[in-house]
Amino acid sequence: MVQEPIVLEKKESIAILTLNRPEKLNALNRLMIGELLMAFDEVRKDDTTRVLIITGSGHGFCSGYDVSEMDSIFDEEIYKSMEWKHFEPIGLSMLQLLNIGKTTIAAINGAVAGAGFSLSLLCDFRVASVNAKFTTAFVKRGLIPDCGATFMLPRIIGLPKALELCYSGDVIDAYEAEKIGLVTKVVLGERLIDECMQLYIAT
Repeated sequence: MVQEPIVLEKKESIAILTLNRPEKLNALNRLMIGELLMAFDEVRKDDTTRVLIITGSGHGFCSGYDVSEMDSIFDEEIYKSMEWKHFEPIGLSMLQLLNIGKTTIAAINGAVAGAGFSLSLLCDFRVASVNAKFTTAFVKRGLIPDCGATFMLPRIIGLPKALELCYSGDVIDAYEAEKIGLVTKVVLGERLIDECMQLYIAT
């Protein structure tokens, strides 16, 4: 049986989208990004859905873009031709999430890094499991933070702290993330989705 890269479930007015590549800590690849584009569009158009909760399967939320695919994307011919069509889908999916028109909550169950970190920033709320770990990670690969991170992160935690996280690439735990205002609250892992649902009801 082929494993679906994402799973979208609906419970009354709540949609739960699970990134489903646990063996890769739910790293994004082209297939998953294509599925995200369709899922976000479906949620946006569904008038019965009021909130979207995004989480990850296994031990990770989203570890960023799958570097094992990068060799096939960042090759010399693409640089020569500047065929940015290879890069557009991930940006479009993030923009679609930002403009989805629903309450969005990132249920951060584990490691989150790079583009996965950016994805969580685009949500209205971030609720973290005690097992969550956060890193911008981009600097470790000589990259500029992308997918909205440079816009969103300073607005959430302030410019000095945002610069510190981006320049250092440090890993912080859930409690530090709560302390600096990156996440709304920290909860036990088994309570994560329930707490996200309660947060929506409270709003």
